[in-house]
This record gives sequence, C-alpha cells and structure tokens, in this order.
Amino acid sequence: MKNMQQKKLLSTAALAPFIALMASTAVAQTDDSTEAVSEHIEEIVTLGTRVKGRSATDTAVPVDVINVESIRQNGFTEFGPMLQALAPSFNFSRTQISDGSDLFRPATLRGLGPDQVLVLVNGKRRHQRSLLGLSGTVGEGATGTDFNAIPTAGIKRVEILRDGAAAQYGSDAIAGVINVELQDSVDEFFLSAQVGQTYAGDGESYQFQGNGGFSLGDSGFINFTAEYRNGEPTNRADISPFFGDRRFQMGESDTEGYMLWYNMAAPISDSVEIYSFGGYSYNEALGAGFYRFTNNPARAIPQASLKDFCRVI
Repeated sequence: MKNMQQKKLLSTAALAPFIALMASTAVAQTDDSTEAVSEHIEEIVTLGTRVKGRSATDTAVPVDVINVESIRQNGFTEFGPMLQALAPSFNFSRTQISDGSDLFRPATLRGLGPDQVLVLVNGKRRHQRSLLGLSGTVGEGATGTDFNAIPTAGIKRVEILRDGAAAQYGSDAIAGVINVELQDSVDEFFLSAQVGQTYAGDGESYQFQGNGGFSLGDSGFINFTAEYRNGEPTNRADISPFFGDRRFQMGESDTEGYMLWYNMAAPISDSVEIYSFGGYSYNEALGAGFYRFTNNPARAIPQASLKDFCRVI
C-alpha cells in the first residue's frame, strides 16, 4: 500500500513540471495572439458617440477651418464668393435673368442641392430664404440660406463639415454643415472700405464695414458689426441686329443693403453663461427677367396694352 502511494506521489510530482510548462505555453500563445491582433489594427475610427462635451470639429470626418486672416485677405466683399474661393467643395453660382435666383444666389456643397446644406451660426441653425430657385437654375425647386446676409467683418471662423457623415444633423445636412463662428474680440476695432468697377466701365461697387468689441465684466464680451454695400448693375447684352436697341439685359443686378449684427456672452458662474447673438440684414435688388414679346402668349398679357418689355424683379 505504501509503495502504491509513493508511486502516485512520484507520478504526480513528475507531471507537475509538464503541467506548469503547458500553462505557461498557453499564456505565451495568448499574449502572442493579442500582440498580433494589436499590430494588425492600425486605426480605430469612431462613427458615433454619446459622450457630451464634444465640439463640432472634434470628429473623425474631414473639416475645413477658415480663420479670420484668410477671410480678410482674399479681397471679396460678399460671404458667398469668399467661401467659394477658400473652400474647394463649396460652389456659389452667379446666375442672370433667372426670375429672382440672381438676387439670392444658391450655394451648394459637393454638387448637392442648396436645401441639403445646413448652415449654423455659433452652432445654432440659420433660417433659409423663402425664394425658390426657378428657370433651370442650380437647385431648381429648392431653397437655401442667403450667405450674403451674413457680414464678413463679423466672422471669426468658418468650419465646413463636408462629408456624408454630416447627415447625423438631419436630412437637411446631407451635403454638409457650415458653422459660422461670430467675432468675440474685445478692445479691437476693424474698419474696411472697398471700391471697384468692371473693365467695361459699369458695375461700380462700394462696401464699408466695421467691427469692434467691448468687455462685459471680468470675462464677458459684446461685439458689434456694421456693413453697407452698394452695387450698380452690369449689362453684357449686345445691341439687337433686328431692333437696333438693347432688348435684353444680361448681367449683375442692382443691389443695395446694410447689416447690423452683434454677438455677446457673459458667464455668471463656473457652469452657467448668458449668451445672445443675431442681427438685422436688409437688401434691396432689381434683377432683369426674360424679355416679353407681345406676340408670345406664353410670356405676354394680350389684354394689356403693353409693347415689348423687359421685366424687372
């Protein structure tokens, strides 16, 4: 009996090193496989999160950021053309005799419709214009945001989210999201005046704008922006060989407008802040429509005693 127990103890003691060796081999194989998997994973992309405190640019999708220096140095007087020159995926079409679309030009991102571009001001949704695009223009049958109603002097930064992932903001953001951050500078004043004319001698344009801010308390601010612009019309329609005068008008519209905007914020505690921003934009424009012949019942009023005329919108 003793011999049998001694043999069992000896066999158990003899197997113990092999069991320990097998366990260490298994652990080593697990570590090697984990290292191989970690080496194979090159990048982890987060498609969505519910973590709070993430800004609009803290995402895994491409974002174009345009600062105030680039805005003031490009030489454009309107926000739409300025953005087209700085953002490669943004298009701001300039149409003529398009039944009002030349007064409020449609803006598109990545070739999609103007109603699929979400515009934010300080992270809040900007309203769209009420004029539909007609007459075969870009974005026909859709509305969009009037970019020229935002003064360029009051812009601090523009963030463009131009990926399809912008649809997380809603169906009106399939093309992308444009976030306009307003100026928050204090004790700084900016004045600008610009005068221009076309080579043909028409289309005189004038623009005067200013921006300035003041402190509110210890860490608050209030910033004001004022802008006035005036643009004379242009006409590139040649004299008609049949009638001997300019029956049609092809060119820029006659525009005049001004804008008054403000941006303010004042913290009242470590976690509470009072903020407000907004503005008033007024724009008056006269755009030419298609020429109306009296012998064309589709575009004329037979009952009216009017000769051929060019409609103005």
